[in-house]
Amino acid sequence: MYGYHMACNSQQFAPVWKERLSRQGETMPSRQLLAVRNEPGLFVSKNPVNFRSSQPASPRRRLAGSWQATALLLWLIFAAAFCLLSAPKAKAEDCPRPAAGSVVTAPYEIQSHNGELQVTLALRSVVEPTGETRYCYVDENGNQSPTLRVKPGDLLVLKLTNQLPGHASPGNSSADGVATCSPGMEGMDMRLATNLHFHGLSIPPTCHQDDVLHTSISPGAASFEYRFQIPPTQPPGLYWYHPHPHGHSEEQVLGGAAGALIVEGIEHFNPSLAGLPERVLVIRDQVRTSTEISPSHLKPPSHDLSVNFVPVPYPMYPPAVVETKASQRELWRVLNASADTVVELHLLMNGHWQSMGLVSVDGVPLAYPANANLEPVQWRHDIPLPPGGRAEFLLDSPPPGGNAQLLAAGIETTPASFEDDDNDTSKSHPSPAFPRTTMTLPLRDGS
Repeated sequence: MYGYHMACNSQQFAPVWKERLSRQGETMPSRQLLAVRNEPGLFVSKNPVNFRSSQPASPRRRLAGSWQATALLLWLIFAAAFCLLSAPKAKAEDCPRPAAGSVVTAPYEIQSHNGELQVTLALRSVVEPTGETRYCYVDENGNQSPTLRVKPGDLLVLKLTNQLPGHASPGNSSADGVATCSPGMEGMDMRLATNLHFHGLSIPPTCHQDDVLHTSISPGAASFEYRFQIPPTQPPGLYWYHPHPHGHSEEQVLGGAAGALIVEGIEHFNPSLAGLPERVLVIRDQVRTSTEISPSHLKPPSHDLSVNFVPVPYPMYPPAVVETKASQRELWRVLNASADTVVELHLLMNGHWQSMGLVSVDGVPLAYPANANLEPVQWRHDIPLPPGGRAEFLLDSPPPGGNAQLLAAGIETTPASFEDDDNDTSKSHPSPAFPRTTMTLPLRDGS
């Protein structure tokens, strides 16, 4: 064959084929899967095909035309099969996110059984229309960033696969598809590498446990196995897992790659918590992309926040909704999985500030033996959470007909000026730190 162009676009070339086949008395199928295009004409050899003749065709010419039509039909069948086999398969969107203003749902949970928890996770990413990269952990069933629940003494076996798009950079092909714990990672493209850090767990920084300096998994590598025992003396509480590739942790955490890990048994140190309904909330931050101006004309934050992936973007901050039962005491476990954002939690109920009963900070219960001088519950109006911080507290939901809001006040971390001459107005001075509400979670009766 000569001069052929194949295209799997049925709309662009169907009129051409309809016109030419109609000249032979043929009918077009209702959906054209393939068209063969050539400029300026259509060829099956070096001579153009003549579908129409002004003179009656001789038997020999009819036979030749029949042969050409058969050859063309065979070519069409072959090309259609080629298109169907080579076309990319449809793929579900990676790392989907709920719409702003959605009801907050709990992360999927995976619990240990018979002293062991086995889980397989894949790190994936997708580039949003804004240019920001979204990251997520996905288990075998498609659940994003599941909460892992273990007990002290359990064995945790986690297999991690790096499914980020791309390969090692040019010239570093030897690092493509490699998972290693070796100190020599000069050939690894760290922009695409990943690993896992189990934040707060008292496990050694060794290969296949909690090493982040030498462990690196590149795209295309076989799954890398983390295997370790939760220390029997690990305080029960809220911890988390996240990527920690040297030099590129921030971008993956900002993109959403993080999940909660709960060591169970907090009720053994604080019996008042036994049997309470639990709620796991994961606050994440991401680079703000909106260029709109806030109606309040406050300085815009550098990052937007989300809770359990429900975005609460600047400047309008549409609130994510939490459904609760009326007049119910719950144990809230809140993780600030932000890379850069400090938040401070406040509870507003029926227009009045309400206290929250803090019971644990960063995975350690206030009633833990090491905290013998502390009250097991501290009722307070504010709970500050730095990046990576965790707080577990009691929250009483509003009565029937009431309303409540959990407010996350962002903290402006621009440092105050340290200029020697405070009276020199020719020098610019950054504004002092001030709190600003950047996320609102209304509590709605869901009973």
